[in-house]
Amino acid sequence: MRLRVTRLALVAVLLAPAVPVLAQVTLIDQLPSPLPSAAGGLFSQTADSDCTFGSPNRALTAADDFVVTQAASVNQVEFLGNYPLDNAPSDPESFTLRFLTNNGSNLPGTLVAQPAITIAQTPLFTGSGSSGYDFVATFPPVQLNPGTYWVEIFETDSSTTTCQSWLLGPLDATNGRNGYAVDLTNAPGANWSLQSIIPAQQNNLAVKITGQPAAIAAIPTLGPWGLAALSVLLGIAALVVRRSTRPSSSRPPSR
Repeated sequence: MRLRVTRLALVAVLLAPAVPVLAQVTLIDQLPSPLPSAAGGLFSQTADSDCTFGSPNRALTAADDFVVTQAASVNQVEFLGNYPLDNAPSDPESFTLRFLTNNGSNLPGTLVAQPAITIAQTPLFTGSGSSGYDFVATFPPVQLNPGTYWVEIFETDSSTTTCQSWLLGPLDATNGRNGYAVDLTNAPGANWSLQSIIPAQQNNLAVKITGQPAAIAAIPTLGPWGLAALSVLLGIAALVVRRSTRPSSSRPPSR
């Protein structure tokens, strides 16, 4: 009987669902703190597939690099942008986001992933001929193994030729690398060059990349059915213990 109870208890634990312990990890954080509330003194890099910078309908893009020390499943990128308008042309705006390897020249290399993204935008400041926004892109998880990567972002709103610019931010001294890359003729980028020519100013892009560890430990935890089964089994076990410890009745030996 005791062996049967033990087996039933083991089955209950094995059938109980495992509840994962979710941990948020930040791969890079170059957002200024506090976030800007006015256009004055801001530096930016145009990143737009169709705008009138330099010549009509010119494509430009930008990317920043970061170091992944532990494999992670990335599902969110936050970045800051602005327009030379009182308000953004659209709400939400449309963007292309790409993860790239780091090539031998420390520039963006081959494409790792270009996820389908959903954009949410929050105004930071508007009016007086300029508007700034906090953009948050969410997407299905993209796994990045340890190594150096680039994140490329450019606006793709074809309804306007107004240029969108990616604001600059402070260097993440742990996971960032000083400088960013641009392609002044293509979007997506193909002919990259490194921009780190303003040592006295911020010369990194304002971006924050978050996700979860690629391998999430699961702690076995009893669900509702497991708890119910365990309660029944504990009751049965208690009866077994009571019966086994009950003193035997003394009877005179039969003749």
